[in-house]
Parts: sequence; C-alpha cells; structure tokens
Amino acid sequence: MEYLIAVAETGSFSRAAESLNVSQPGLSQQIKQLEREIGAVLVERLPRLACLTPAGRAFLPDARRAVTAARQAKRAAVATDTGSGDLEIATVLSVAAGVLPASVAEWNKRAPGVTIRLFEYTHADRLAKDVANGVADLAVGPTPVGWEGPVVPLGAEEFVVVLPPHDPVAEHGGVIDLEMLADRSWVLFDRQNGLSDIVEGLCRAAGFVPRGVLHTTQISAGVRLAAAGLGPMIIPDNVVPPELRAPVMRLRKPFRRQLSVYARMTFSPLAQGYVDVLQNTPLRLTK
Repeated sequence: MEYLIAVAETGSFSRAAESLNVSQPGLSQQIKQLEREIGAVLVERLPRLACLTPAGRAFLPDARRAVTAARQAKRAAVATDTGSGDLEIATVLSVAAGVLPASVAEWNKRAPGVTIRLFEYTHADRLAKDVANGVADLAVGPTPVGWEGPVVPLGAEEFVVVLPPHDPVAEHGGVIDLEMLADRSWVLFDRQNGLSDIVEGLCRAAGFVPRGVLHTTQISAGVRLAAAGLGPMIIPDNVVPPELRAPVMRLRKPFRRQLSVYARMTFSPLAQGYVDVLQNTPLRLTK
C-alpha cells in the first residue's frame, strides 16, 4: 500500500521507486502482488505515466489510512516501551500561536523524551479532513461538526478587535459596536486562512464589507501591523501578545468559537497523556 501511495503521488513507477529508495522492478512486483490480493487492477501503466484506475482511486483513501495507522501504532509501541518517541499534533495557525504554547511547555517537562511534530493548517476544515484520513495522533482546533471519533471540549475563544494606538474608538470603555469601524481600512487575513471567513461574516453582520489595507496569513505579523497603526484587526483573544501596546476591544455582540482536542480513533496512551495536560493547563479560554 505504501508503494501504491507513492505511485499515486508521483505518477511514475521510476519516481516512486526513487522516492522510496527501492528498485523499480521490486516496486512493480509489489504493486502486482497487491492487485492479485485485491482482485482488481489498481494502476494503469502508460508509456511515460502511471495513473490509478477507478478501483485504485477507490482503494487509495483507505490505503493511506492503513499506512498512517500502522506508523502510528509503531510509534505508540516504541513510546510505551522506551518512554520516548514522537507525538504528532495537528492544529490551525491561530491555536498554535495562542493555545498550544503553555500546554506544550508543560508536556515537555513531563515527557522530555518525546518529540512533538506539529502540523499547522490555515483552515479548520482541511485540518479535520486530514485527521479523518489518519494524519497526526490528535488535533487541537475548532470542534468539527458530527465528528465520529473521540472529542474532548477545551473551552471557547472570544474574538476581539485590536486597534491602532490612540484610536478615538478606544475611549468606549473596552467594548464597541463593530459598525463603528465600517469606514476603516483593515488588516485582514488572506483568503486561504479560515479566519478570513469569520472576520468577513462578523463585518457583514454589522452591515459592511471590510476594506483591506493589508492581507496576511500570519496572526503574529498582522497583530503587530495593526498595533503599528495600519488599521484594526479581528483575532481570537488568546493570541493577543501580553506585551502588546495597543487597545484591545471586546465586541458588544460577542463571537466565540468552541475548541476541542479530537482524534480519528481512541487516543493512544501518549496522546491521552497530552490530553490530560491540555485539560489541566490554563489556556486563556472561556469554559
């Protein structure tokens, strides 16, 4: 199955063999053996190209999940036996910046022999899709709708507005109506960042479409540019740097997003250990 995945990704037996550091004849024989076991032709062999047949395309998603599950099982066994190994965490960029640092630092104290591999996504939907396909041991992010695996709620993050210093709107007691900023030029998220949809939705609900003076995929850069005077920016409150010298305003009509830790299947012992740390670490979330 690993060989089939490589052929699907490279479109070539020779490139697949090179990526796996095996001989091309050996790889070809393994694919043929897999086809005999399955009872269907999985790869169409063309003069300069190899592409999956309809049966191969139908087989591929489960093959990916099986290969990923096998790797995860091996890592879990090694970690349990040796007290070391890898913990793979998938998350979105905003959660990586705001929620994870404190829990990762605490986890490192408790399990110094475990290496964390972080998979960061710009969109929560892609995160959930990849985790469903077997990526990572667990995910930390917006709670997926209708998720069939284990889900542990962590709390809600509230969205706030960062204003440029000395902005006159900041005199309204720390709470504002978003329509007061309708005529401003905004620091916005790039379309590929899932927070862009949230920000645009909030602004449209307030009766305007935000006009961007700058678009970015990175929260840390955007916050500092907003604080430098480029324009207001809407972000989760837990990613506001403590040292930020700029007004941070709550919305009179609050918007909160529920976060959770979830996995495709039962949490491994290593993953469960990190879940316990998450639940007992202050995360700047509303319970």
